[in-house]
Amino acid sequence: MALKDRIKEARQKNGLTQAQLAERIKVADSVVEAYETGMCVPGKEIFGRLAQVLALNEKELWQEAGGLWQISQQEAEHIQKYRALDDYGRETVSYLLEREIARLSEAKKENTLSLPDTPENRRADYALQIDDDSMEPEYASGDIVLVSKREKLRCGDVGIFLVEGRACIKEYRGNELISRNPRGQNICISGREPVLCMGKVIGRTSGYSLCAGWA
Repeated sequence: MALKDRIKEARQKNGLTQAQLAERIKVADSVVEAYETGMCVPGKEIFGRLAQVLALNEKELWQEAGGLWQISQQEAEHIQKYRALDDYGRETVSYLLEREIARLSEAKKENTLSLPDTPENRRADYALQIDDDSMEPEYASGDIVLVSKREKLRCGDVGIFLVEGRACIKEYRGNELISRNPRGQNICISGREPVLCMGKVIGRTSGYSLCAGWA
């Protein structure tokens, strides 16, 4: 079970709302929501509080998160700078991080898309509106694509990728992300900062619109 799902399941078994859990582990409500959606991972100190409040094994919980702690060189530099701060500086950084997580959580709520209950839609973990013509004619700018985070991506499949902080829709080809539109740009991922696959595109839907698009 994924860490985010374990936290949510344990909270529900203990009869706690997100707000109640947040109060007990001394974080903002939006931070608990971010834990349960996988937007961020608790730090070790918070792990201890979570384990105590939710009656979980702290060691097992920490081990489950091990694979989530792979970091880039830039992130390692940020951690090194954070460790050099005094208490006031660390409190300031923590405040800014929690505020940004809250902002992203609110933005995600505003862009939530309600889809009809169909077999195809039930396979999707989320839907995104694209603002990119690199995959035309199969996927055009303005289309809303259905994305599954659970289905394995193979060469030739279309996925959503986060490259240098920017989301894009491309065909996966091992060390390269391909644009099916001849005018689109391919992306070589070998030697880059880690590229995050955000899921496999399993279809599209129509007749709906989102508050904001992405590229």
